[in-house]
Amino acid sequence: MKVTPEEREEIENAPQNREKLE
Repeated sequence: MKVTPEEREEIENAPQNREKLE
């Protein structure tokens, strides 16, 4: 799944959201 640069920053700040990308 692709995310916008803004979402990417939030994901980097929230390790839990990182699972959402996979």
